[in-house]
Amino acid sequence: MTLEGKLKQREQAFESVFFSRLNAERIEKLHQARERKEARQALARATGISETQVLDEILDLGVDPQTLKALSLVPLVCVAWADGELDDKERAAALEAAEAEGVCRDSGSYQLFEAWLARPPGVAGGPLLQAWKDYTVALLGFLGDEAREALGRDMLERAREVARATGGLLGLGRRISDEEQAVLDELEAVFG
Repeated sequence: MTLEGKLKQREQAFESVFFSRLNAERIEKLHQARERKEARQALARATGISETQVLDEILDLGVDPQTLKALSLVPLVCVAWADGELDDKERAAALEAAEAEGVCRDSGSYQLFEAWLARPPGVAGGPLLQAWKDYTVALLGFLGDEAREALGRDMLERAREVARATGGLLGLGRRISDEEQAVLDELEAVFG
C-alpha cells in the first residue's frame, strides 16, 4: 500500500471514530430529551399541571411523581432556613410535620426533604420557593374556595409550628423571627 493509501485509510478510521462519538452524543441527547418528556408527562398526570415551565422547574429540583409529596413540604424548609441557620429543634419540628403529613421515612419524598434540610435552599427568591409557588398557584386553580382555604390554613399552621420551634429566651418572648415572619407572609400571599 502506498503512503497516500495508508494516510487515506487512517483518515477514514479517524472519521469513523469521530462520527461514531458524535452519533453516540446525539443519541444520548435524544434519550435524555425523551426521558425528560416522559418525566414531565408523568408529573403532569400526577399534579394536573400542564404548564411546561412549571413542570420543568419542579423536575429541576429533583422532584418527580415519586417525590412529589416533598414539594408540599417546601414551606417547612423555607421557614426553617429563613434566618440562614437550621437548629436541631427546627429540624425536628420540620421532620415531625413531614411525618404527620404522611411522608414515610423510607420514601423518596422523605429523602429529598432531608436533603433540603441539609443545606440552605436560598429561601428568599430562591428556585425552591419559586417552584413551590408556581406549583401551588397551578394547583389552586383546580380547587374550590373551601379547599383552597383549608390547604392554605393547614400549610401555614405547619410552617408556623416550625417557626415557633426556636426563638425567644428560654422559650419566652417573641418566638418567630423577622426573617421567618417574612417567609410566612410570602407563603400566605400565595393563597391570596
